[in-house]
Amino acid sequence: MSFITRSILRTIGQFQHTLDPNAEAKVIEEFRASRLQTISSLRFLLILIVVPLLINQLSRNFFIAPLIEKFWNSQELNIFLNYSQEEKALAELKRFEQSVYFEARIGKITTL
Repeated sequence: MSFITRSILRTIGQFQHTLDPNAEAKVIEEFRASRLQTISSLRFLLILIVVPLLINQLSRNFFIAPLIEKFWNSQELNIFLNYSQEEKALAELKRFEQSVYFEARIGKITTL
């Protein structure tokens, strides 16, 4: 324990650094070192974010998508419908078309 507090000792130390004839050069050197550290940190963070995104996009566009297009559903499926199936599908399509037309007409009447 000393009779002089540490804050006073720090203040005196800073005052001595200020009176040093090489103080300006030291401050400039510390600033340059700090700037280089900041630039390298930003570079690292940018690489940390951009590189995975770039690799993801490149692999998706140049490797995965062409492979999927080549091997996925390469065979054509021939759908066989007999006459009765075609008739049922056509009747169901007409009913659906009429219901959509009816709902559209009702919607127009209620908005007027």
